[in-house]
Amino acid sequence: MASDLIVNAPTNTVFDLNVVMDAFKQGYINYSSYEQKIDQFKIIEDIGMGLETVIPTGLTGNMGNTEKRRFVDIWMYKNHQWQMIARQATNIPLNDLE
Repeated sequence: MASDLIVNAPTNTVFDLNVVMDAFKQGYINYSSYEQKIDQFKIIEDIGMGLETVIPTGLTGNMGNTEKRRFVDIWMYKNHQWQMIARQATNIPLNDLE
């Protein structure tokens, strides 16, 4: 991940890399299962979009329940490697997928 990463989280809040890493360390971002399906990825624009399924654990508010969300990841080729520079994810109510 890029050091200047910015994340628009499913909680409708925007975080920088430091806050995201602290959330990992404190157990707020923790999953017993994580599956990401890439619907589309365009190298020209460096954008990936898809659907992900997660089962949160630890200190998250929805522990043990399956969540689905749409996501957009934006990557940039920096310092001779691909780095995620931005991420957006939106929770989808499971009944909206039926």
